[in-house]
Amino acid sequence: MFIEASGSSTLPMIRNYPVHKSEIVFNLNSEPITAVRGDGIENTLTRSVLRGSVSVWEDIHHPKQTDCMIISFHPEVFHSLFQIPSSELTDQSIDGNLHKREFDEIWHQLIEAKSFQARLQIAEKWILNKIKHSAYKQNNIGLSVKEKCDNTPNITLKQLEKEIGYGRQHLFDEFKKHTGISIKKYQELLRFQMMMQTLKTNGIIDGITFAHENDFYDQAHMIKTFKKFTGKTPTEMKEFFMLDKNSNEKNLNLIFENRT
Repeated sequence: MFIEASGSSTLPMIRNYPVHKSEIVFNLNSEPITAVRGDGIENTLTRSVLRGSVSVWEDIHHPKQTDCMIISFHPEVFHSLFQIPSSELTDQSIDGNLHKREFDEIWHQLIEAKSFQARLQIAEKWILNKIKHSAYKQNNIGLSVKEKCDNTPNITLKQLEKEIGYGRQHLFDEFKKHTGISIKKYQELLRFQMMMQTLKTNGIIDGITFAHENDFYDQAHMIKTFKKFTGKTPTEMKEFFMLDKNSNEKNLNLIFENRT
């Protein structure tokens, strides 16, 4: 969404209310604009400012002659185009010129434009070019989720949303494209592999402790998950490990392949 505010005004300020979006504000005035939030935090809007979702209202104090362009994005789209997680902008206003040189280049183009239509064409061309070159990043969302899960098997969906910068359903869809299974199923597999490794290494699993540390509801849930993948309880599998090692590993691989 593109918004241009220009012309004169007798109002000393405009009040913005909390919304869930990310914005780029291009201040095309000859002087800075001051923004004061409801919690007392004051920000100065210079040439370009990146703003995220806010949880408090904000008063924009501007000169009588106001000239600016605001480009609004869904937070997921903003993250995809600029590789800046929307979580980094929540309740924040940061200087775009310090973050990326391209914002300053676009600001100069907008300043030189003679009309709103010309500015709109500049902004549209810029955003369309960003979309064109962001496809590669989008195709690797599934891989990013997988890497997060591999590094932190008990990571929550809320944490994945925050760290990767996309909504839950989009993460679900992209992950399944990449792996062929759901995030929940993949995390179950990771926990199962941890149980198997613990059982092979220690010969026993402390059910209560393991369940607590690995995001199971309780010990019964852990045993149920284990049995779903192996057809055996941990106790039964312990006895299974006491068989011939080579034969055992061969059978375990067959169990795992059939259950997944």
